[in-house]
Amino acid sequence: MAQRFVSPLILLATAFSCIQVASSFSPLRGYVQQSRTRAVLPHSPLLRHGSHRVAVRPSGGEARMLTRLRMQGEGRSVGIDLGTTNSAVSAVVDGRPVIIPNKFGKPTTPSVVAFRSKGSGSDEVDILVGAEALQVGEGENFKLFSSIKRIIGRSKKDALTAAADPAVADTFIEAEDGSVLLPCAVLGRNIDPAEISSCILRRLLDDAQDFLGEKVTRAVITVPAYFNDRQREATEAAGLLAGLEKVKILREPEAAALAYGLEKREDELILVFDLGGGTFDVSVLEVGGGIIEVIWTGGDSFLGGDDFDKEIASSVLKAFSEQCEEEGTQCPSLDVVKKDDKRMRKLLMSCREAKTKLSTARVSTVEISDFIEGKDLKVNITSKMIESMCKPLFDRLAVPVRQVALMSGIELQGELMDWNNAAKDAQVGSDPLDYKALKKQQSQDRKNAKLIKKQKAEVQKVQKRVGGIRLRKFPAGRRLSEVILVGGGTKMPSVTNLIRTMTGLTAKKTIDPDEAVSLGAAIQAGMMDGLIQGFEVLSPLQAALLRGFARKRMQEEQGTYKPLTGDPEDPPEDEDWEDDEWLEDEEIADFDETEDQA
Repeated sequence: MAQRFVSPLILLATAFSCIQVASSFSPLRGYVQQSRTRAVLPHSPLLRHGSHRVAVRPSGGEARMLTRLRMQGEGRSVGIDLGTTNSAVSAVVDGRPVIIPNKFGKPTTPSVVAFRSKGSGSDEVDILVGAEALQVGEGENFKLFSSIKRIIGRSKKDALTAAADPAVADTFIEAEDGSVLLPCAVLGRNIDPAEISSCILRRLLDDAQDFLGEKVTRAVITVPAYFNDRQREATEAAGLLAGLEKVKILREPEAAALAYGLEKREDELILVFDLGGGTFDVSVLEVGGGIIEVIWTGGDSFLGGDDFDKEIASSVLKAFSEQCEEEGTQCPSLDVVKKDDKRMRKLLMSCREAKTKLSTARVSTVEISDFIEGKDLKVNITSKMIESMCKPLFDRLAVPVRQVALMSGIELQGELMDWNNAAKDAQVGSDPLDYKALKKQQSQDRKNAKLIKKQKAEVQKVQKRVGGIRLRKFPAGRRLSEVILVGGGTKMPSVTNLIRTMTGLTAKKTIDPDEAVSLGAAIQAGMMDGLIQGFEVLSPLQAALLRGFARKRMQEEQGTYKPLTGDPEDPPEDEDWEDDEWLEDEEIADFDETEDQA
């Protein structure tokens, strides 16, 4: 049978009509959002016909593009995880993504920036990034900024809520366009958060150039799934301020999918649990047939590992005060200690290290010599103690998991979810006795008809938030195949235990949670530069069109598929690093639903 190709004019007309249909769709303003980008891997039946991949450049295009880049001397590309607490940079070396260490040999760099005046009468200012900034004390000639990711691209009103430190929030200044500015006496002016982020990016780029021995001119920078257009644009602006010529923005769950997707070969549903320093995202991904697609994503934009560190630090301070009272020694007021920024930074770092050690030890110690007035601080902590200290925060972690499961039609198989699927508040515990008590309570609750009413109320609540989007309900839904962890906060045993009790699955740890997002960003950068062969990333519009055409025109014949668009003799020009036209999540969903009804 002769092959049939869709005319480019028909394709453009179809795209225009799709956009017209999408423009009439009411935007999704809810807790959970759908995907913007589909990452397409090799072996997809939607993209292959014989040796030719349809609607994308031919396999030789990557090599031609790479040769062109080298001839033009355009430099290398990297992937960057611009985190709230720590940041990382990766690049493709010999066909595989690798983490690039900083000048101290560490895989991550603290996301902190300090401006330090060189002294009276001098207008010169030193810019310190990472560990160097943390080692310098406070003073009139020194200003430290941290957790900038929480407020970048936000209005002053939103930034006041998102700020990690209420004392810092009190200093926020509103710009003419409503965005937030930060005062910096050392510079003698107010500074935009994007400018501070650019300092972090510049340090990462310097480390990458030293490691690669080549100039870096392009980068894929990741952002949380919930970032809006303004926050993405501010992140892109930070990259350009850092000296990059081209910047691509990639959402963190999609980057994690690319990092783990290299080894996927069968259809699977994957839950990405991303607990970073200042943000929390949960996403359901569908992987199979060469395609990685984010189905639904949700989270808490005001919750991260930093919040756990603060709760632990507060409890450690109380324990330290009690120790002083037992010893009969004078201890300064806790309020006085909390106002000492340098001492609190040291305490938070020690608490973070102790929290991380609990992933491999049953007991960890927060220990600081000469903490205050010659007194040493030494407090032991356990996972059980952290669960007690941070119970409200753990409860908040459970909510987005349940919400995303509702929206994506996923049936969670954990013991906790047998009970919690019916909208009862989550309870977190790691002790076996807690499990027995929980199972007993589950048995009683299953007999209670009121749970059915509560479940309906929960579903209606979510349905109301998402408007016209059709809600797929479980327990008739599919089951998860795997859970992967992203972000340093997931190293806490209490977090992995919560995931296990909700999903019934043990989270995968084949990639360091601190490195997964950066590695995924490097993979996409490598794909666009042709350094990794056989992978493709579709824009939202391309993905929506391809899915629509697949439903209406694709026919299966003896295990092969007919091409949908394009001419094998005239492949489209590669524009991977050019600006994309973002299609709203809801518009893609609307187009897909229109095709379903056709």
